[in-house]
Amino acid sequence: MSPPLWLAFLIGCGSTDKQAGELGDTGVGSASTVSPPSATPGTSPTGSTSTGTTTTSTPTGSTPTGTLDHTGDTSSARDTAGPLDTARADTADTGPPPPPPCHPLVIAHRGASGTAPEDTLAALELAFAFGTRLAEVDVRVSSDGRAYLLHDPDVDRTTRALGPGSDLTLLELRMLDAGRWKGEAWVGQTIPSLADALRLADRFGASLYIDPKTPAAEAVAAAIDEAGVSPETVWLSFGDPFQLEEYAALLPTSPGVWWGGIPEDWGEPDFDAEAWFESLSLANVVAVEFDWPTVLGDERFASYSEAARDVGLEIWTYTVNNRDDMVRAAGELGLDGIETDYPIAMQDILCGGGDGGPLPEGGLRGTWSFTDGLLPEGDGSQLVAVGGLATELGEPSTLGLPELPDGGATQVLRLPAPTAEQAIRLFPNAIHFDIGNGLGINQWSLLVDILRPPESADGWIPLLQTNHLNENDAEVYLRPGDGAIGILEQYHGELPVNEWHRVAITVDTTTGPGGTMSVFIDGAAVGEIALTGGIDSRFSLNSTWAWSEALLFADPGGFTSAVAVSSLQLHDRLLSPEEIAELGAASASGLPER
Repeated sequence: MSPPLWLAFLIGCGSTDKQAGELGDTGVGSASTVSPPSATPGTSPTGSTSTGTTTTSTPTGSTPTGTLDHTGDTSSARDTAGPLDTARADTADTGPPPPPPCHPLVIAHRGASGTAPEDTLAALELAFAFGTRLAEVDVRVSSDGRAYLLHDPDVDRTTRALGPGSDLTLLELRMLDAGRWKGEAWVGQTIPSLADALRLADRFGASLYIDPKTPAAEAVAAAIDEAGVSPETVWLSFGDPFQLEEYAALLPTSPGVWWGGIPEDWGEPDFDAEAWFESLSLANVVAVEFDWPTVLGDERFASYSEAARDVGLEIWTYTVNNRDDMVRAAGELGLDGIETDYPIAMQDILCGGGDGGPLPEGGLRGTWSFTDGLLPEGDGSQLVAVGGLATELGEPSTLGLPELPDGGATQVLRLPAPTAEQAIRLFPNAIHFDIGNGLGINQWSLLVDILRPPESADGWIPLLQTNHLNENDAEVYLRPGDGAIGILEQYHGELPVNEWHRVAITVDTTTGPGGTMSVFIDGAAVGEIALTGGIDSRFSLNSTWAWSEALLFADPGGFTSAVAVSSLQLHDRLLSPEEIAELGAASASGLPER
């Protein structure tokens, strides 16, 4: 059976992924291919690239055409308690916006995910309670066929469990705590079903904007029916023509948003723009959405967006967390919808006449001292050993290691040399703030209390790999022999074998031609490294916008050795030399959580 004409046209024009690899990749331990190593790791400038049930009619302001009332009215919001009260006290976002109509449409990315744990009822309720009327959520399907909210394929990052969420029933998913990683205020938040989220939105007269991460059309349709809400109030996100066809057949009245990108041959003499947009309209697409760097940097955006507006489509962007960019997107660029992790602040800035309060600009993402296995000391995600990597946890003396300089009992982690399929997976959980208009984390700091065992004297030790598939050289190594720290044939300092030292690395990809890495040992600066690639390059950490993970001690070509670690800390900002000096040398008390 031939596809409908509109589908055939879209297939012919191609599409691009909103988050590259999201539907298929599963990370290190399952990667099928690995790039061949260079003779010396890190010498090549190329590397990883980061870049309750209620039945109601259609809520006020929503129509079958997909037009939302861009308003900040909070008259339908109920009183909130528990974690939401804590959030109001802790967050920089300020009070509910006034009721007059507001343009552009503020879209809460995974709810108010900058403040509350993403894709939870708390994050959605927080956004809706302060006036947001549309929230984007990620949807997957459980082993018993139920639609649930979760961005990642695995539950590792946002819970204390391990493995694919699709292997669990909805009941099993609901038993997991999906709030603890974001802070004590959110303990007890669980992975919700899509039906639960739809009921919550309906209570506030709000809508959900669904981003299906796997084939989920039947489960989504079933959830809409279970929740008793009108399909016209449920927005659907598409970047794949076949996905669009499936949803158009099951939910023909649900408004759609196309984020599949600008056609590759847009602007060519033989490209039929009229047919392209007609193909989208036949599938009830009412808006086209682009990532923020495309809005700013793709020379085709202006002509494409103008043509889209000429046929009645709205222009949206994702994900904007910087105050100046919020104002620019709404004012100078005149966009119709803006996704943000800080919807309360954006409502205040764009619709309430306020300044949104002091938006966060990065901070501590996690501290791990191995007193409780691979769990963090406070906020943050667990570390995960992948690919069958053996981990030994114990006091240094029981592992054949010297005590830390200030003595005292402490638990450390000892690892054998990882294979290409093995690593310790680290989740930065860092939200991008459009630094340099990038989507990655372009300024960050890593601190490690580390020891090179005697058997590693003549081997490389990779510290951090930003490529979650371990497909390229790591981004920083300890060199054989003297244990100097660096990359790209630039190595500094010395780490003698069988001694504990505190290593600090700061990376700023926004400076100079390609960025700068600064190296510190025991609080003292030992050198700087000129990087390549710049913003959103191999040296940028992945943000929660896409794959929020990095790898520790991983290299695809066998440039690995045994290593011991007593404390580890990650910041999504640059620590100053003075801050690093104050932290001093490795100690049994570990890195302070602050």
